Amino acid sequence: PFVAVPWLGTPLASLGGALNFVVCTLFEAMVLWSYLAASFSDPGYVTPLRVPRAQVPAALKALPRCSHCDAPKPPRAHHCSVCRRCVLKMDHHCAFVSNCVGGDNYKYFVQFLLYTVLSLAYCCVLIAGRGWSLRFDAVARTQARAHDAVVLAISVCL
Repeated sequence: PFVAVPWLGTPLASLGGALNFVVCTLFEAMVLWSYLAASFSDPGYVTPLRVPRAQVPAALKALPRCSHCDAPKPPRAHHCSVCRRCVLKMDHHCAFVSNCVGGDNYKYFVQFLLYTVLSLAYCCVLIAGRGWSLRFDAVARTQARAHDAVVLAISVCL
């Protein structure tokens, strides 16, 4: 985040700036990792090998069939109209990760949401702290540049 807007100042000039840089970088890395894991991992598509062992092979014929894809449909499996496949323990198809959220990638999806909220909360605290210091510190207020106010206003609106 500091590299994208170098006019905010030198982030590594102080211990606090270096700590904020490390924390923000770690948060963003965790958000990116969990997003990629939720997007590209198998949500639990139903295949003949994924049918519970107690139901193979004789009971495979006794399983109900999906009316959309005609695949064996184990209990708690649902058909996704976007992916056009049945998914075990399907929660929903998420447009943000462009994948179904099912039993096998639900953990990554929840991690993605948690890390995103934590990252945004940390950024809001940093922005609020900057606004607080500008409000009460006369020297900082006189030295503040116009784009500091623009960054604060845009961040608050987002």
